[in-house]
Amino acid sequence: MSITKLRGLILAAWLAGLTTTSLAQLGSDPAPMYGLNPANTNVSPCVGISRNPRILWQISHEQPSIDCPALVLDSRGVLYSPDHAPVWAATGQSVSNLTMQFLHDGTPVIDRLGNIYHWEMGRFHAYRADGTAMWTGGATNCSDGTTPTMGFDGTIYAQDVGSVLHVYSPGGTEKWTALGGWSAPAAIDTYGNVYLTREGITKHYISYDSNGTLRWSAPGAQSGGGFGRTTLGPDGNLYSSEGNTVYVRDPATGNILRQHPTIYGGIQAIGADGTIYAGSYHTVQATDLYGAIKWKATVSADIYIQDLVVDAIGKVFCTTEENQIMAFSNTGTQLWSLQLPATGWQTLPPIIGPDGTIYLLNGGRLMAIVPEPATLAILACGAVAMLRLRRRARA
Repeated sequence: MSITKLRGLILAAWLAGLTTTSLAQLGSDPAPMYGLNPANTNVSPCVGISRNPRILWQISHEQPSIDCPALVLDSRGVLYSPDHAPVWAATGQSVSNLTMQFLHDGTPVIDRLGNIYHWEMGRFHAYRADGTAMWTGGATNCSDGTTPTMGFDGTIYAQDVGSVLHVYSPGGTEKWTALGGWSAPAAIDTYGNVYLTREGITKHYISYDSNGTLRWSAPGAQSGGGFGRTTLGPDGNLYSSEGNTVYVRDPATGNILRQHPTIYGGIQAIGADGTIYAGSYHTVQATDLYGAIKWKATVSADIYIQDLVVDAIGKVFCTTEENQIMAFSNTGTQLWSLQLPATGWQTLPPIIGPDGTIYLLNGGRLMAIVPEPATLAILACGAVAMLRLRRRARA
């Protein structure tokens, strides 16, 4: 057996074990937090629609903030978005019993019981799934906070806009505080180690252990260009982008292991098989963990790719600055494109529901995308015809 094949078998076995553990700990919410999971991989556990999209519903909405908010969808079908009351994902109608204020700087994180955690008027708050209050964190010197995230054990990581990271137990005990990073939530590994980026006079990567002790601080590799989000790959290494270069760091020390300048727009998702996804300008592409291109899709020169999400089988759904959403197969073939109401080019990464519905915030509209009814009717007719043929064959 070749070394390459043996390495592949070992990696596949390791990934299978990691995936099983992660799913057991994360619960059943299709999009419970920013980045979709503690590792910030932005890969959905659901499968999105493959053809004939249409807008099921749309409602007016504030334009998305620049402070890394996200769309959040819980297992009950409640959809959360920044600066708007929660709505039912099936209809877009408000959920009457959830009256807390979701401000423009962030969206909540949802635990496996449906409890809701978010910033509100300078304090961190926790509510039960029915909207009743559970606990409120201590006062801060800030008016608000950024989008929180949650570790595999339920620990909540909430950064205020003054860059202080507050770490709470699910029961409301503040376990520790520390200097935070920029507005993107940290990546959390299965041991509770925290990885984030901080920009100031100098750019740094920072890691804390589960008790809040600083493990390491490492300078950024480039003096210019912004940080991308920190993401933990399936190999356990820390991935981040500076400018158009991907830097892979040792999670134990912060030291650079390797780099490759092949990702325009920065890392936007990493699959369980090690595929890195990115979209920018007129290109969507997938590479392996070492930067080798697996596929590249190019759109016309008048279209600019913006935010994306990857579904459970590797399909990619991208928004564009021209108020469109596009879908690509797991080999880079464009599956469809849908023109959206022209209300402004700012978007958030789409999310995917258990039935394949795609939810996105585009400019001033929050909407749900589903297959055309004709597609469902054709599938139903085909199933009926097949059943009749089988019955005839048996007769």
